[in-house]
Amino acid sequence: MHITHQAQPLAFLPLCLSALLLAGLSGCASQKQMQQVLDELYYLRGNVQTINRRLTDQQAALQQLQTILQTTSQTQKDVWAIEDSLQALHGALDQLRADVSIELMNIKEYSNYLNSKFDDLSNRSGKLIGKVESLTNKISDRTTSGAAASAGSTNPMELFNSAYLDMTRGNFQLAQQGFRAYLELFPNSDLADYCHFYLAEIAYQTGEYESAIAEYNTVIDRYPNSSRIPTALLKLGICYKHLNDTAKAQEYFRHLIQKYPNTEEAAQARAQL
Repeated sequence: MHITHQAQPLAFLPLCLSALLLAGLSGCASQKQMQQVLDELYYLRGNVQTINRRLTDQQAALQQLQTILQTTSQTQKDVWAIEDSLQALHGALDQLRADVSIELMNIKEYSNYLNSKFDDLSNRSGKLIGKVESLTNKISDRTTSGAAASAGSTNPMELFNSAYLDMTRGNFQLAQQGFRAYLELFPNSDLADYCHFYLAEIAYQTGEYESAIAEYNTVIDRYPNSSRIPTALLKLGICYKHLNDTAKAQEYFRHLIQKYPNTEEAAQARAQL
């Protein structure tokens, strides 16, 4: 609307010029009047050009404002989208907290259940250990002659298995007593080498390397056909390594590799060298 209204003076310029020319030709206007009209026309044309420039600037500013408004509108939409995402995230977080709380309660209940079971097993184990200790004390109190007499009434496999079970459960003291009782009652048994070997293993596990060395050597010296000899040689080398006797350790490792080259123990000995 403004552009049309301000541009109207330009439409009158040709008419004014035509009228002025007709007036000059007819002699109705003086030279001075003609000059005044021309000056006014030049002035008017300058004003119109200024107005046109302002309109152009205003149109550019209007376009820039529209671009800003569009950008602002898109930004507002993005903000709304972010707010929706945050609300969804808060909802998911609340649900996760609720699930974690429930899971923690379940874990606590299950832990209480396991504790009760553990206490029950501990009580049973204590009673069993008491019975085993009582039996072991009776065996230890027997004399050699009495031990020989009772050997016929004692089941060797039950005694051996009981000692082995104690060892696997970490009841090393009871296991030692069981294996020694077995060796006292059945010194010539086929499991005698295993008893000495497991006594060595218990000493090794408890860091009593000197005692372990003695028992491993008993296996090697007394039972040359024992299947536990390769492992005994390997463990002897490791025991001496723990005792910082590197030369002795390497001696046993090399002896093992030379005598039993294709065994798993020999492979481990090679890795130790």
